[in-house]
Amino acid sequence: MSKSLQSISLGVLLSLTTAATAWAAVPGKPSTKVARPPQYVMISYDGGLDLNRWQETRNFAAEMRKIGKPVSFTYFLSGVYFLRDMNRHFYTPPKHDVGYSAIGFGESAQGIASRINLMNDSFAEGHEIASLANGGFNAHRENWAQTDWESEFRQFNDFIFGAYFNNGISPNSKYPQGYALTEKDIAGFRAPALGVNDALWPAMKAFHFRYDVSTPGEMTQWPTKDKFNVWRINIPMIELVGTGKRVLGMDYNFYYAHSKAKEDVAKKDQYKKSMFDSYMNYFVLNYYGRRAPISLSHRFAHYNGGAYSEALKDFIRSVCGMPEVKCVTVKEYANFLDTLTPEVLRAYRFGQFDMMPRPRRPAAETPAIPLAAETVSSEIQ
Repeated sequence: MSKSLQSISLGVLLSLTTAATAWAAVPGKPSTKVARPPQYVMISYDGGLDLNRWQETRNFAAEMRKIGKPVSFTYFLSGVYFLRDMNRHFYTPPKHDVGYSAIGFGESAQGIASRINLMNDSFAEGHEIASLANGGFNAHRENWAQTDWESEFRQFNDFIFGAYFNNGISPNSKYPQGYALTEKDIAGFRAPALGVNDALWPAMKAFHFRYDVSTPGEMTQWPTKDKFNVWRINIPMIELVGTGKRVLGMDYNFYYAHSKAKEDVAKKDQYKKSMFDSYMNYFVLNYYGRRAPISLSHRFAHYNGGAYSEALKDFIRSVCGMPEVKCVTVKEYANFLDTLTPEVLRAYRFGQFDMMPRPRRPAAETPAIPLAAETVSSEIQ
């Protein structure tokens, strides 16, 4: 057993027992057990502007493969980062003036060429490229219509797959037409600021998206497929150890909860341990329970001196390579979901399988940590 699993809190184990008892009483529980599913772990990164941080994640994945603990990441990219600042007028955002983006643009042609190469090489290595739309707008607050979403998706494809032409860059001869992937390989979406509304889902169907990761949910929640044939995979509201509160499973939200999104490097080790222990408790709740997917999302950033990027790496080192654990892209997980019959998926939801035996000696809980932000939002700050 991984040494990290020896730090499971007694409170978490008790909650597992309570949850199992509660589920046993739910009407309509399947009467037949099924084989235990793998524990899927999905790690994603948002944005794509910082080339050094992107390369760092690729290097880490390569290191993990070398030691027999393979992990593949999903990169949710912002389309405007594939457009030069001087060509910002190519972008027509919904509800805003032409050429405006809340997150800027891709800076220089040289930087965009490097970003295209990173995208291509990441995909060739088995990582996934997915969509974070373009300008970083909260479509829920701005009340986007279906036509707004469709315009955003159309422009995303143009910015990504028209990046050479749009920016006057020569295509990389290593790949056909300069790309290792095509529009058909873009299967997933996350809304900026998690700003979704009802108009999103039919637009996703029109552009053949297979899954969405924009909705906060419970830590033990299995995905559902909606009437538009889109898998809804939740971002978990994770229990933040030592606080009695929950925080969205994204690094920026930990950063906000810990220090109100202001650098506090003096407490780096404390913040790192807080995230790592929270992630591990989230993992064991499912690994020894109903095997709902582990879904964690970070940005290409080193908040609080790198506390959260380091905590995530430690988490990956601890769980990837464990028995029955698969550290895969979100698309690979969606592929798995598509192989399940409704009966088997229903059995998984109810935990109707022989669960992994739990550790015998839980340790004490992580010491309490004061929060800078008492109210932890379920929205990206």
